[in-house]
Amino acid sequence: YFEAYHSIAVHRQDNDPHSAILFVDDIILLSREINAVPLLVVSLVQSAMIYAKIGDHTTSDDRLSEAIMLAAPRHIFQPFIAEDTTLSSLMRNIVDKSDREEFDLLARKFVRRCAELVSQRRRDDCVEREQGLLTIRELDVIVALSDGLSNKRIARRLNMTPHTVKFHLKNIYSKLN
Repeated sequence: YFEAYHSIAVHRQDNDPHSAILFVDDIILLSREINAVPLLVVSLVQSAMIYAKIGDHTTSDDRLSEAIMLAAPRHIFQPFIAEDTTLSSLMRNIVDKSDREEFDLLARKFVRRCAELVSQRRRDDCVEREQGLLTIRELDVIVALSDGLSNKRIARRLNMTPHTVKFHLKNIYSKLN
């Protein structure tokens, strides 16, 4: 029942996001009633993406934060590492906010681990596509760059100097023409 209901919400997300919100909110309510935490986490993530799509970023952040707080102690990573670009963007925002908001240490580590898993998936995809053309470290730089980070933030994320980031970018550009 819940999976069918959730599928309807996902389908309606593109066609009628307001209707999808009603469906997902019902799933969230029922998940809470029966204490189905994994389903609740998936539904909260789905809800966050729908709210972001309609421009309600406050509710989107709240839903995603609640999902993180529920998922972190249970190590429920899968809903957060989807290929969806909207979710990747929302997770980047949460990563940026997690250092200065109410997240506890476990939630911060969880968010960072999700970001690492997404980066690892992208890096693995790049390795398959490029068949070894770029080094792993160059792929790390590309993934961070695709996350919208500046050279300085890439350097911080990858524990290197900004000069080293520029060096890797120069090599990447020359290898990829």
